[in-house]
Amino acid sequence: MKTLKFQNKETKKYYKKIRSRFPLLGKQEKAFLIYLQEMLQEFETHHPDYKCDDYYEQFGIPETIIAAYYEHIESEFIIDHMKVRKIIKRIGIFLITIFLLTATFIIYTYYRALQEIQESQITYEETIIEDYGEVVED
Repeated sequence: MKTLKFQNKETKKYYKKIRSRFPLLGKQEKAFLIYLQEMLQEFETHHPDYKCDDYYEQFGIPETIIAAYYEHIESEFIIDHMKVRKIIKRIGIFLITIFLLTATFIIYTYYRALQEIQESQITYEETIIEDYGEVVED
């Protein structure tokens, strides 16, 4: 994604808040964010001393901007977006499960090997000497 440089830190902060609120960044979202960057950069040249609160008053809070964006796109796109997100979530859960099972198996294997090594080594030898006293034979 093409990144524009903001002169004002507050503008950059406002843009990052909006960008971070998007649930998933697809092609259309990236195009919207580029448009938003250009608009904010142009606005910034005319109002270089604006603070983040001033941007909230002028453009709205990030949640409102994102809600307005999703209100103006097709519902099929939103449904496809939700499907992609659901698939990514399931793949993530599957990969985490595989990782945990593999890690558990490796730890268990090392633990069993350690037990076998400890059992095979003689750590001490116990010798019992019993004294029955003198044995008298008749």
